[in-house]
Amino acid sequence: TLAAIGDAKVDWLVVDHYALDARWEKRLQVKCNHLMVIDDLADRSHLCDVLLDQSLHCDSNARYQSLVSRCCRQFLGPSYALLRPEFYKMRSISQGGDVRRVHVYFGGNDLDNQAGRAINALIHFPQLAVYVVLGLNHPHRESVFEMTKSFPWITVTEVCHNMVATMADADLALGVCGGAAWERCALGLPTLVCITADNQRDDAESLHRLGAVENLGESADVDTNQWIRALSRVLDEPLRISRMRQAARAIVAGNQECRHELLDTLLDYGS
Repeated sequence: TLAAIGDAKVDWLVVDHYALDARWEKRLQVKCNHLMVIDDLADRSHLCDVLLDQSLHCDSNARYQSLVSRCCRQFLGPSYALLRPEFYKMRSISQGGDVRRVHVYFGGNDLDNQAGRAINALIHFPQLAVYVVLGLNHPHRESVFEMTKSFPWITVTEVCHNMVATMADADLALGVCGGAAWERCALGLPTLVCITADNQRDDAESLHRLGAVENLGESADVDTNQWIRALSRVLDEPLRISRMRQAARAIVAGNQECRHELLDTLLDYGS
């Protein structure tokens, strides 16, 4: 990184990497006036001016107490999620509780092939229009495409060039937490989720507790039958879908104002 920056000295260096901590950040101080860290694990110390953790925790204010200096400005919670402006221009067109269109995305690192398990469940619901995004280099790409050939109501793509629009067009999503969780919340998109990585667990459990998602649990334990049962439950409870939609939107309430606060902080350091 020092070599990449070269002879220049930057105003801000933004770091987003689970393997980097205060040791790396200290060495980079010679090349930056200020440093901002994006983290959500709270498992290592940081030497930074600003820390952003977009995740949802009941103990957010205490998590980094011993990991950053007292003068570090902390921006905590999904109200500070880094969302593209399109997510506010294209809120979900669905307002009620009926489910007709389903968006499926488990990320490119879908080792348990939850996309395949979910599709095996969705073939039992031909009344639904299903749009599945695999992501590049999905480990089970061939089998997913093969299994959907006989089901014209299920569309599968590797790359979605307008993810915001396809998500906004959906009434329900199947997926995981992480950055996509805040995108779905901004759109007011109710979601059935499972946990495929450790850093998703707190968000999945918190969002479930707040009513924005239904958390089916650890991916290794979630099979096709569980997806069938979860889908049957939400299809039979339109009022619950409406409540999930409202709860999801409340999670990122005030996001635009909070992001302006973050931006103003960065600008103030340079003035």
